[in-house]
Amino acid sequence: MKIAELYRYPLKGGRGEALSQAQALETGFPDDRRWLLVDAQGRFLTQREHARMALIETQVNSQLHFRYEDRALTLDRGSRSQCTTRPVTVWKDTVEAWDLGDTAAAFFSSILQQDVRLCEAMPQHPRLVEAQYTEDRQAPYLFADAFPYLIISQESLDLLNEKLQATGEKPIGMDRFRPSLVIKGWEPHAEDTVQTLNIGGRVRLRLSKLSSRCNVTTIDQTTGASGPEPLRTLARYRKLGSSKVYFGMNAWLLSGAGAVIQPGDTVTVEV
Repeated sequence: MKIAELYRYPLKGGRGEALSQAQALETGFPDDRRWLLVDAQGRFLTQREHARMALIETQVNSQLHFRYEDRALTLDRGSRSQCTTRPVTVWKDTVEAWDLGDTAAAFFSSILQQDVRLCEAMPQHPRLVEAQYTEDRQAPYLFADAFPYLIISQESLDLLNEKLQATGEKPIGMDRFRPSLVIKGWEPHAEDTVQTLNIGGRVRLRLSKLSSRCNVTTIDQTTGASGPEPLRTLARYRKLGSSKVYFGMNAWLLSGAGAVIQPGDTVTVEV
């Protein structure tokens, strides 16, 4: 098996970015879900409520660049000592974050047509994966939903697309599922039953929890349009005895923090 694709999502809920290589950090790939939009109450916003967020592109280098249609915003990536902080809430967690100011707030408020603030994670205030999934080890992450990594096999998507096309539906892209790593060379959904993956002898990931899927998977990541698929088709074979639909496995870093991985790296299952 090999890594087929790597992705990160600098702005939670924004468009993903394919990576040619990435450092594997405890908190996920560098700058993954580091930035967050919140409402007036400090609660996080995503494509679940605002499908147009799929069209927000983020580029991270010495500066922070956002683009939405014909609008653009560039922010400094320097010291945050002049920024105010505010509590932000992601699901059940409330942590302190930097507020990146009124200019950024105005830019994103005009896009989402409500008052929002752009916030940045503070490394000293990470969130932690629930201990029941980490063997009581601390597994920090930033603004992802619940884990620093999400792993899906290409074959899982291929099977879904076969089922979609069999009913006259168009195939969809992997971007609907927002994975961190796409692995090629497995059986469909083999990731469901794997505990530990070894990547190139440098990085080990622990796969700990099936990923339940929401309406974000129904949003075309290039247009922002939505429909009933793929949840309708997945509900026929991926409920797994539950009312929820599952696709992919959540994971955290077991060892190898700081090592670089890239598409083409060999992936093996540890027994």
